Amino acid sequence: MPAKGKIDNSPLLEYNRISSDHRREGTKIKKKLFLRIALFLVLLGMMVGLGIFGISHLIDTGMRAYYPMKYSELISRYAEENKLDPFLIYAVVHTESRFEADAESGVGARGLMQLTSDTFDWVKFKLGDDDSVTYDDMYSPEENIRYGTRLLSELMTRFEGETETAVCAYFAGLNQVAEWLSDPQYSRDGKTLIHVPFDGTRDYLQTVMETYQIYTQLYGEQK
Repeated sequence: MPAKGKIDNSPLLEYNRISSDHRREGTKIKKKLFLRIALFLVLLGMMVGLGIFGISHLIDTGMRAYYPMKYSELISRYAEENKLDPFLIYAVVHTESRFEADAESGVGARGLMQLTSDTFDWVKFKLGDDDSVTYDDMYSPEENIRYGTRLLSELMTRFEGETETAVCAYFAGLNQVAEWLSDPQYSRDGKTLIHVPFDGTRDYLQTVMETYQIYTQLYGEQK
């Protein structure tokens, strides 16, 4: 019906008013399809306009957003102090906590580099810290990175600079990895592992080493 108080004599409007619901729905669908095609063409045009360099730049920007260099001042300082590659530390932090300082695992490991209570006590002894430093301080980015990098440094020294072996020990524990190294089915030279028997440790090692490589490729020029 026409609006109250108005007379509609237009044949075109009359035709539109008596059109079926199917026709109206078909028009809506066509409009949506047209908009989607138009949006796709616009995006395609932008990509062509950007060219290979532009697309590469977008990918690089996205990668840097997912693999950030957070806490860079702290990581650089303690990497230098412990003679470690800072990109390895970034890889461990990214894998352990995604840079969440208040992260806590199901077994109670805390902070950026996910230290357990027992590990904290061991590193605290190595550092010679007094009782003013407590396990609650592992939620502090600086204290956690200070302790985590010292732990990684101790493991690198213990395993004669073998990064993959040290990374396995960071996850599975020094004694466990030492046991694997003494077993000929896991190690030929007592320093490197030819096979990691635990799935969790093997997956952790692969993730850390791949992330380490990504950080090196993304930020290598900043060393």
